[in-house]
Amino acid sequence: VFLGMKKITDEKKAKLVVLFIPSEFQINPRTKNPLAKALLPSDLDYPNNEFSAFFRENDIDYLDVTGKFREVTNSQLYFKEDNHWNEAGHKLAGEMLSEKLQEYFDNTGIK
Repeated sequence: VFLGMKKITDEKKAKLVVLFIPSEFQINPRTKNPLAKALLPSDLDYPNNEFSAFFRENDIDYLDVTGKFREVTNSQLYFKEDNHWNEAGHKLAGEMLSEKLQEYFDNTGIK
């Protein structure tokens, strides 16, 4: 799927950037998610490491917000009822994505 998207963006002379969206249990180990804990390895960064390696090997840019989300664990970034970002989570990810995308722009447009 990612290689197909990269092919399309390359043909259009565009840049593919993938945003990693961490599950809450990757950010807060106290999260009660027995299914995720049962299905995933004990290394919470395993999925991110595997995808990162794949993206580097295939020259696909990406942004992993997991580390920054862990730094602000004193803030509630997910809804209490489910595993989705709340307003604060969206704001933090949006700020990080905006900063990342600035790498592709200068005063005259796309680099």
